Amino acid sequence: MFYPYLYKTKKKMATNDELKHIAEQLAHPSGTKGLEIATMMMETNANMISHALDALNIQPGEHLLEIGHGNAYHVADLLAKHLGVFYTGLETSLLMMQQAQILNKDISTDRVNFLHYDGENFPNALGSFDHILTVNCIYFWKRPAFFITAIAKLLKPNGGLAITFATKDFMRQLPFTKHGFRLYDVKDVLALADIPQLKHTQTLRAVERIKSKNGQLVDREFVTVLWTKTV
Repeated sequence: MFYPYLYKTKKKMATNDELKHIAEQLAHPSGTKGLEIATMMMETNANMISHALDALNIQPGEHLLEIGHGNAYHVADLLAKHLGVFYTGLETSLLMMQQAQILNKDISTDRVNFLHYDGENFPNALGSFDHILTVNCIYFWKRPAFFITAIAKLLKPNGGLAITFATKDFMRQLPFTKHGFRLYDVKDVLALADIPQLKHTQTLRAVERIKSKNGQLVDREFVTVLWTKTV
């Protein structure tokens, strides 16, 4: 993740209040600025989402849950690529849920469903999903160990979980992450998910070069960690 609007100009850095506002919007998009940030997030998250989806190896007839889907602009392409797959999205941002419904209004409701939730209490039945995916959301979980245990219960036996995030070293370079972000390395996430219900199966690392709006090229390292539901 690299956010070009950190700068008011190419030379003037954003103020501390502006950085705090950016962090708040990234955690919970709202209002006009939330719509702008949602568009930006879809652009910057696209490769990370594809990375996680490829790792999950979703098959026809399976049901995928995505936690923190943003405006869900990617869902139409996802369902076109994965024929016969069913999708449910969960969002804490009511604005993002509404945008997802608008952008995906032409998709049959038999295949796609977007739901609003409070970030901890899931409206889904236990054992509902073949796969669960979440990209660039772990930084905002209030009780991450509790959260992972709760979403593990939503998986069917042998279901797959993918958590994708940018590494701590990269995220530390972004000045807004000091406002409400929790940063992680792989070992941190594995410790959070060290529960009987989940078996760690793979860790996939990737680096992509992305360009900020002020013209800088930066290398973003990100990770997809995978587990299988065991019990």
